[in-house]
Amino acid sequence: MAALTFGVLGGSAAAQDPAPVSATAVRGECISLAIAGQDITADCGDGVLLGHDATGGRSVGFTVTKGFGAIRFSGHEETGDGGQLLRLDRLTLVSPGGDNDTVLDGTGECRWSYSINPARVTCQFTSEDGTPATGAFGAYGVLPPDHY
Repeated sequence: MAALTFGVLGGSAAAQDPAPVSATAVRGECISLAIAGQDITADCGDGVLLGHDATGGRSVGFTVTKGFGAIRFSGHEETGDGGQLLRLDRLTLVSPGGDNDTVLDGTGECRWSYSINPARVTCQFTSEDGTPATGAFGAYGVLPPDHY
């Protein structure tokens, strides 16, 4: 499988994605992770980072073991419907060291499901240029915080 590299997806390295000011690490199993039609589940780590930034935004960051440090789905939280919903407005490919991040603007959602074991977060995102990204993660033995 060819490695994804920064700049290939047409995002902006100059765009700003507020870094989390607080975060909660959740361990479990990466069920799936794909971007631009490329399945990178095999390179997905065993944790997600649930972030909160200074502007009130929330994020779900999937760790990636090859190519770049993480894929961060970001937006603003809504509650209801038996779980949490994160309305997405951007996706960030976080570079190792954080000095060459690629930010894609778009729409989507991340949704927590507590009614299954393990608790699961699923994210779906489409950038303004049509680039899709999806991720699913199971949090074994740990329920994510009600409001991360």
